[in-house]
Amino acid sequence: FPGDTVNITMNLKNNGNQVATWNLGGAFTVSDWPSANIKWYDASTGQEISLLNSSINEEFILNAEITAPEGIAPGSYTLILIANGRAPAIFQAETVLYIEVPIYHNLVVAPISNSLIAPANGYGKIVEIFLINNGNTEESFDITVTTDNWELDASTSAALTSGIPANGGDTSISLLLPMPKGILNGTYRITVHATSRISSDYVASANIYLTVPVTNLVEIPNLDMTEEIFSAGSDDRTLRWEIWNRGNVADSFDISLTHSSDVFTTAQGLNEGKTPYIPPGSSYNISVSYSFGELADGTRKINLNARSIEASKADFEVLGSGEALFNVGTVGWLRVLSPPASSDAMSITEAGDSYSLEYTVLSMYQTN
Repeated sequence: FPGDTVNITMNLKNNGNQVATWNLGGAFTVSDWPSANIKWYDASTGQEISLLNSSINEEFILNAEITAPEGIAPGSYTLILIANGRAPAIFQAETVLYIEVPIYHNLVVAPISNSLIAPANGYGKIVEIFLINNGNTEESFDITVTTDNWELDASTSAALTSGIPANGGDTSISLLLPMPKGILNGTYRITVHATSRISSDYVASANIYLTVPVTNLVEIPNLDMTEEIFSAGSDDRTLRWEIWNRGNVADSFDISLTHSSDVFTTAQGLNEGKTPYIPPGSSYNISVSYSFGELADGTRKINLNARSIEASKADFEVLGSGEALFNVGTVGWLRVLSPPASSDAMSITEAGDSYSLEYTVLSMYQTN
């Protein structure tokens, strides 16, 4: 592998008929692998040598130490080990070896932060993650996410990276955390996995720890009552209004109603203006009685407001509100004029006859 060192045991024997001195060396057939990465050692003493004196028929055991350069690309490299005789010896001995450098996987998965705190309020969080390829070949990676709470619905901005260059090339992805409402408070582990497209056995991972604190949240739906016209000055009517606890702990809510002065309301189902404690993810219904003053005319609104009791105990203010919309009184653009007043037309005294009454209907709309 890149950066690794290996020792190759070699036998050298002087088969000539004279004492000789040999220069020990070697070379690769590519410039990516310099000759400085080849060293010779006496196997018996461990001493580094570059020159060897030999008697006739004298034999030596040597170690050729080969170091693969950092970042060298995968492939097969040809190595020539040389013992070159010095004058008067002119013979040169060579041995050819082949060094196989395999694919070296080394991906660093580096989140910009390994921990964060985020409430379960529906406001998503994003964590940027850098992927650094310290391997010796360009690679693409499949990205997956696992977590110990599936309700987090965690995902990433990409399921597959483009090719990341070798030896320090990088790219980035984003971990997407939608922070759904109602996730229980606690600390959860989220693991991002990057699996090599070249070899599925290689997986690099990083853990991110998400802490979800106690979250107080209330939701009240809006009500559209405009399909019906409500009479001014009429008796009370009642509607049912639902209050949802969208937090992750049981909570009670302080309730108030706001509206204009010609609208009259009362709420039932409360204890001193408060709801009972509502479990997380559940709702509670209250009844609101309402009526409109005799002079009320046009659009009227009633706002139902809720304030979290549990949040106020921790010196926080968590509010929610819903709006009910009404049409009151004479609404529209039509005017109807009565028939002209006359004794004949308006005084009907005998049965059995037919009478014709003419009414005039006027469009008061500003354009057509």
